[in-house]
This record gives sequence, C-alpha cells and structure tokens, in this order.
Amino acid sequence: MDIQKTSSLSSLSSPSSTFSLFSMFKNAEKTPVSYYIIFLTIYIISFVCIFKKNVELIGYGLLYAINIFATIFCAKDLYLKIQNEFPILVVLMSTLVLNIVSSSLFIVSIARIYKFSKDKPEIVLSRANKKKIHVYRDIFISALVSIWTILLYIFIAKVPSFNVNVILGNDIKLSIIEVIKFLLLAYPAAMSGYLVYHANNLVTITRSLL
Repeated sequence: MDIQKTSSLSSLSSPSSTFSLFSMFKNAEKTPVSYYIIFLTIYIISFVCIFKKNVELIGYGLLYAINIFATIFCAKDLYLKIQNEFPILVVLMSTLVLNIVSSSLFIVSIARIYKFSKDKPEIVLSRANKKKIHVYRDIFISALVSIWTILLYIFIAKVPSFNVNVILGNDIKLSIIEVIKFLLLAYPAAMSGYLVYHANNLVTITRSLL
C-alpha cells in the first residue's frame, strides 16, 4: 500500500505529470460569457456594499471572494487568448498576481477590524487610519476597473494589439487609441506594487487591534 502511494506521489511530481497539467490548461475551453456577467454583477454589489456603512465589512469580504474566483477564470482565458503576446501576458499576469497578494493582505486587516468592532456596524478606527483604508479602497477599485477594461478589449477583439510605435505616428486617431490602451495597461501594473506595500502597512496598523 505504501509503495503504491509513493509511486502515485512520484508520478504526480514527475515532469511528465507537470507537462500533462500544462497541456490541460492550454487546451481548456473558454469560460462562458454568462460567468463573467455573474462576476460583474457580484463586483457591482460588493462595490455598493463597501460604500454603505452598515454593510461595509461584508462588502470587503464579498469583493475579496469574487476577485479570487474571477481572477482564476480570467487568467486561464487570458492565457488562451494572448499566449503568443508574451510581454503583454507577463505584465497582465503579474498585475493579477499582485492584485491578489494585496487584497489578501488587505482582507487580513479587515478581519482584524471585524474582530475588534464585531458588535458595531461600521469600521471603528482613528480618522487617519480609516483614511488609509479608503485610499487603498479607491486605488484598488480604480486599478481593478482599468484591468477589466483592458481585459474586455482583449477578449472582444479578434486580434488584440498593443503597438506603442503607433503613438508616435501621424494617425492621430490610432495614436489616441494606443495611448488609452497603454494607460489602461500601465496604471494597474504600476499601482499593483504600491497596493501590496500599502496593504502591508495596513496589516501592521491593525496588528495593534488584537
């Protein structure tokens, strides 16, 4: 019995098994549009909750949960769509990963606040620390909107393109379009590292609540 378990574990960790899992991911089918409609609906609900004092904590928890699920499906579809556009794929995947890291750190802070003020309907912190949470919230939401806007373009376009050289060209219309795409891609990529840093500071702040 032990020999069988050992052999099965070794087979799972073997290079051929890893390649098999990679092939499954590569050949996976695209996520139905209905899934993304559901994701978007839950995102909107969580955003509304976040800005209402009596359900603010619930909104943060809901946003964290849906962001995890949506990112998993999105990363798979993103790979299937632009696997040949390696630089753009790396930038977007890195942004999505840092997005999850920062939101995970942030939810730790929210969980501590919930324990500290579980009998109260809203977050109980000093005005300065509460402002820091709102700064994270606003930047996170704006970065999230930028990410999903550029992903919407990638999924809808038959052949999505990102050509910085066009910005310096003579075609003003194409230049404006490329500038918009560049900003939508660059903003969340630039902010993702800062959000991790900011969320880590919030973890340090809320540690004193325990």
